[in-house]
Amino acid sequence: MHLANEAPGARDQRSQNRGDYKRPPRPGQSIARLAASFPRQRLRRGNEGELPGQRSSHQRYRAKDVEESHENIEGWHVHPHDEALAKLGAMIHEILPVGLLACNCSIIGDEASREAIVIDPGDDISEIVAILKRHGLTVKTIVITHAHIDHIGGAAKLRALTGAPVYMHEDDAVLAENLAMQAGWLGVPTPENPGIDKAAKEGDLLRAGSIEAQVLHTPGHTPGSLSLFIPAEKKLIAGDTLFRGSVGRTDLPGGDSRMIAASIQGKLYQLPDDTVVTPGHGEETTIGREKKTNPFVRG
Repeated sequence: MHLANEAPGARDQRSQNRGDYKRPPRPGQSIARLAASFPRQRLRRGNEGELPGQRSSHQRYRAKDVEESHENIEGWHVHPHDEALAKLGAMIHEILPVGLLACNCSIIGDEASREAIVIDPGDDISEIVAILKRHGLTVKTIVITHAHIDHIGGAAKLRALTGAPVYMHEDDAVLAENLAMQAGWLGVPTPENPGIDKAAKEGDLLRAGSIEAQVLHTPGHTPGSLSLFIPAEKKLIAGDTLFRGSVGRTDLPGGDSRMIAASIQGKLYQLPDDTVVTPGHGEETTIGREKKTNPFVRG
């Protein structure tokens, strides 16, 4: 994945960063070689019965857990703001890396009502459904943070199985209509375009039982990129706008380096420093950590 490794307005840099998950293959490059070039997040086993890579926000983490998860990874150090990762609440939050590009699909569930929101079901729908069944969850909304194939690819299948509406910003409708082009980059079958059942807009509130998620329109990676902030839990689902130590690429159609910097500085960096950020790929971080250490957009 090419990242916006520049000051706002400068020319986009190409394929230099740990978070480079979605660069299109070079002519003649095999898909296996492309997949092998993507950074792999370290997966850990959580509560008994969980699949590798899943995390539950009701599961408590110590600062030591954060340190251990980064051991032997060159250049990664425990930051004071990582302590916020240990202060997780009672809301169900499962994170499942799905598909070839290991998109972080989030399953947010209310433990009382058993209502759920599924965010970015890019692939591996059977595994997502297994998690829903294990928790006894009913999906109320399927959220697409942006219409890149690794985030939207399984949405139509999940809607068919659950009846839940697909929620996405209309500014990404054109990208969704060009899934065949995106599939060609990766050499994979073209998934069904789910369309948009409910159009997203800034300030919307999405609910699952007592859980309320605020919708932030954070364009830059794509025109319709969304982030979801859950104030009661101080959690942010950032899609591909903000990563641990990086930001989303802006060299694909609809990308804009000035806009992504404005979205991060003007919206995401206005959230509390101890907000835990779940990015579209890779390890979690906090707003405070990124404001102090992100080399591309500083707070």
